[in-house]
Amino acid sequence: MSSKRPLEPTNPQELLALCANLYDRNASAIQIKVNNYLRQKCEAQLVFLVQLLKEREEAVVQVIGDKVLEKEMRFPMTNNCLHAVMQRRTSLSADACDLDPELHASLRHVINPLPEQFLVVPIWHPSEDSICIVACLVDYPQYENSEEYCSHIVTECFRYCIGTVLNTLAYEGEMRLKVQCQNLLIIARKLEVRIAKDKGIAGHVMSTGQVLNIRNAYEHPLFYKGVDEATGFKTRCILSFPIRDETGIIGVAQLCNKIGGLYFDVYDEEAAVAFSIYCGISIMHSLVYKKIQDAQARSKLANEMMIYHMKVHPDDVTRVLNCARGHDLMLEIDRFYFSPRKVEESECVCYCLLMFDDLGMVQQWQLKKDTLTRFLLFVKKGYRDAPYHNWYHAFSVFHFSYLVIKNLHLVERGYISSLEALALMVSCLCHDLDHRGTTNSFQMQSGTELASLYSSEGSVMERHHLAQALCILNTDGCNIFDGLSSEQYSRCLDLIRDLILATDLAHHIRLVQDQEKMAAEGFDFHNSQHNQLLLFLLMTCCDLSDQTKDWKVSRTTADLVYQEFFSQGDLEKAMGNAPLEMMDREKARIPDLQIQFLSHIVCPVFKILAQLFPEADCLLQSTLKNRHCWEQASAFFARRWESGHSSLDILRDLELESFTDTFSH
Repeated sequence: MSSKRPLEPTNPQELLALCANLYDRNASAIQIKVNNYLRQKCEAQLVFLVQLLKEREEAVVQVIGDKVLEKEMRFPMTNNCLHAVMQRRTSLSADACDLDPELHASLRHVINPLPEQFLVVPIWHPSEDSICIVACLVDYPQYENSEEYCSHIVTECFRYCIGTVLNTLAYEGEMRLKVQCQNLLIIARKLEVRIAKDKGIAGHVMSTGQVLNIRNAYEHPLFYKGVDEATGFKTRCILSFPIRDETGIIGVAQLCNKIGGLYFDVYDEEAAVAFSIYCGISIMHSLVYKKIQDAQARSKLANEMMIYHMKVHPDDVTRVLNCARGHDLMLEIDRFYFSPRKVEESECVCYCLLMFDDLGMVQQWQLKKDTLTRFLLFVKKGYRDAPYHNWYHAFSVFHFSYLVIKNLHLVERGYISSLEALALMVSCLCHDLDHRGTTNSFQMQSGTELASLYSSEGSVMERHHLAQALCILNTDGCNIFDGLSSEQYSRCLDLIRDLILATDLAHHIRLVQDQEKMAAEGFDFHNSQHNQLLLFLLMTCCDLSDQTKDWKVSRTTADLVYQEFFSQGDLEKAMGNAPLEMMDREKARIPDLQIQFLSHIVCPVFKILAQLFPEADCLLQSTLKNRHCWEQASAFFARRWESGHSSLDILRDLELESFTDTFSH
C-alpha cells in the first residue's frame, strides 16, 4: 500500500469547467461526464452512480462508466452494500459479492476480471437529511488513506454539481410521468375491465376510496390467486385506485406488474390519481353520450314501429272471440307430421287460442280470453312481411311447442313445469318479432339503430325481438300474465328472455356439447342445469321444426329462406360488400347448403331430442329423409345450374318435386 495522500482542496477551475459542461437535459449524458471526471481525479478504473429512491426503497443504475445501459437496472435497497452505506451514513469499502446480482453481471461486461473490492461513497441531498446518490469507484488506488482521499474528491465534486444532477433526474422523471399518463389514456380507450365492487382489492378501494399500492401481491390478504391460476399470468405488484366523478366513486382501476421497476412508487401513485380524474370525466361523458344515442335510437325505432304497425281494433278482438268457424284442423293439429302452414292466416289466432286451451293453460294460469286474444293480435301485427321470418313462421314455431308439450308429456312427466311450458309457448310466438329479414352480422356491419342499441351485448336481433315482446306485454290490455303471482311473473319473464335469446344459433352452438352430454348420461330431474339445457334444446327444435315436415314443406321453406337471404345479399352488394355464398343468388348452391345445414345443425338437434324422448324419433327420421332428398336433388340442381337457371327457379321447378318424390318415403 502506497503512502498517505494529502487532502487538498479541489482545483476550482476544474470544478467550474465540469459544472459548465453539465448543460445536457439527458441525465445519462450528465452522469457520463461526472463519471469520467471522478474516474480521472480518483484514478479509478471505473465509476458509476446509483440513484437512491427513498419513497420506492429502490436503487437505480442507468450508466456504468461511459456506457448507457439499454434498460436501467432497479433493485431493492435491502441486504446489500447500499443498505449498509445508508445505515452507516459514511463511505464504505465493499466486496463485489455484496452487489446486486444483475449489477454484478453488468459490471463484468465492462471490466473483467472484476476487482474484489470497490468504494461506495454516499452523496447527501442538499436540502434533506438523506442520501440521494451513491458513487461507486471500481479498482481505485490503494493508498494508506485512499478511502478518505477518494471520498473527499467525490464530496467536493457533488457539492457543486448535485443540483444539476438532481434537477436533470427530476426532469426525466416528469417526462416519464407524462408518457405514462399518455399511455394510460391510450389503454383506457381500448380496455374495459369489470371487477366485483365488493370483493378483494377492488372492493377495498371502492369502499375506502384510498389508493392501494401492493408491492408483493401474493403476500397480501386481499389478493385472489384464482385469476393467475386460470390465466397463467403472474402478478407481482398491484396499484389500485378509485375513479371518481362529481357524485363519488364510480369505479376502480387496477394496474399490475410495473414495467421497468420492482413495484409501483409514490410517483406512480400521483400519476394514477391524476389519470383517474381524466378517466372519471371521460367515463361520465361517454355514459351521457351513450344514453343520448340510445334515446335517439329508441325514439327512431318507436316512430318507425308506430308508422309500420297499426293498433288492434276492439272489433278485431270481438271477431276472433265470436268466430263461428269449425276449425276442423284441430282433429290432426296435434300430430307431428301436421304442417301448420295449412292453416289459413285468418284462422291462426283462433288456433293459437285453441292450443292454449287444449293444454289447460287458460284455466290454470287464469288467462283472460279477451286479453290473450288482444295479445295474439298485437303479436301478429308485430311481424313484418318478410319472406320467411313472418307471422306464419312464428305460428309454426308456436305450433311445434304445442306438439312437444302435448306428445312428449313434458309437464306430466316432470321434465318442465307448467309455468315453463307457458313461457316456452309465449317465447315461440314472440321470438322473431319485428324481424327485418336480415342477420345479426348485417345489422352490425351496417351500423343500424338496432346495432347501436344492442351490439355491446351480442345477439342484436334476438334482443330486439325480446324488447318488442316486453313492449307488447306492457301495452294496455295485453298483459296475459295478470293472473300470476309476483314471483311467477318475474320467473316467467326471465324464462322468456332466456328462451328468445337462445334462438341465436351462436348461443345454441355454444351449448350443443353440453346437451349431447346430458342426453348421453340421461336427464337428471334434480339438476337445474339439465332443466335449462332442455328448455334451450326445445326452443331450438321449435325454431327449426319446418325441417321435420315432409319434403314439400322442406322445399317450400327453403324457397322462403333463400328469398330472404338473397335480398340481404343484394343489399350487401349495393353497399360494396361481398356477401356470404348462401346470401349470393349468383353463387348459392341451395342443395349443398341445405345438406350442410341439416347435417351440422338440424339433424344433431333432433338426434339429442330423440335420445331423450324415443317417441320423438320420427322427427329425426323426417330430417334425415329431407337431407336424403336434398342429396338426390343436388345432381338435378347441378344440371339446371349449368344451363343458366337461377337457384330459386330450379327450386320451384315441379320436375324437382316429382324427381325426389320417390326418395321421400
